[in-house]
Amino acid sequence: MDVVSLATQKIFYRINEACELLSVSRSTFYRLVTAGHLQVVYIGVSPRVRHDDLLAFAASADRGVAL
Repeated sequence: MDVVSLATQKIFYRINEACELLSVSRSTFYRLVTAGHLQVVYIGVSPRVRHDDLLAFAASADRGVAL
């Protein structure tokens, strides 16, 4: 990955952004977190989702995810 791509790519997403990217509701998002399919990290008191975790989840979703 070149420096320009890295600089323009987000590293962390807000919960509402992650929900929009995954096309799921906020409640479904938190069910995925509770089930261990996604991880939330806190920056201060603000919950965020790592870009790499979203990509890993999307890759695993090809195999199906049961809630």
